[in-house]
Amino acid sequence: MEAAIASTGSGLLRSSPKPPARQQRSARVVGFASQPQPRAVRCKRSTHPAARACAAAARAGAMGGSVGMERKRLAVFVSGGGSNFRAIHDAALGGKVNADVVALVTDKPGCGGAEHARGNGVPVVVFPKSKSAPAGVSTDELLNTLRELRVDFILLAGYLKLIPVELVQAYPRSILNIHPSLLPAFGGKGYYGLKVHKAVIASGARKTGAKLTNCSLQGK
Repeated sequence: MEAAIASTGSGLLRSSPKPPARQQRSARVVGFASQPQPRAVRCKRSTHPAARACAAAARAGAMGGSVGMERKRLAVFVSGGGSNFRAIHDAALGGKVNADVVALVTDKPGCGGAEHARGNGVPVVVFPKSKSAPAGVSTDELLNTLRELRVDFILLAGYLKLIPVELVQAYPRSILNIHPSLLPAFGGKGYYGLKVHKAVIASGARKTGAKLTNCSLQGK
């Protein structure tokens, strides 16, 4: 049983040090040439549990994890070359985030992301099982594997399959999706990877960006 994903906004938290006051600039509004530029808004710190956990992990990572906070355990889902997965994995290895990538889940066992994971000792789980991926696991087997690996957060980094209801229920407010556009623009069926960037360029849009969203069941 599968369910479509409904998303709620979540800030993308980074662990870079705060620049000197003289280097600070007002945030530029990201939009499109055909749309009026809204006034700048003041953003409040998110109270979302996942955002708080990521912020704490980022702070601990910036200090080399010396505060004694437990490192979060991440499972990254990919379907392609895995550029986001590589960046996440490198950040974890380099101590930029207080987390470890403990699994890569993919529907394409021969994709670049899976090959990079194998080459770096990251376990690869194939999901779902299909004619093109007969070695894939069932939803129950996937859940059991993630539990055995003690996964805290799931990161959807270019994963092109729908997420089963059971997975969303097992990881409430702990599944984050990375999309290479400012949703709802250039989102939906067929918009992924380089196709998004090509569509942005073809549209004549002057500005674009990426969005990190928290995934939940529709209506929840």
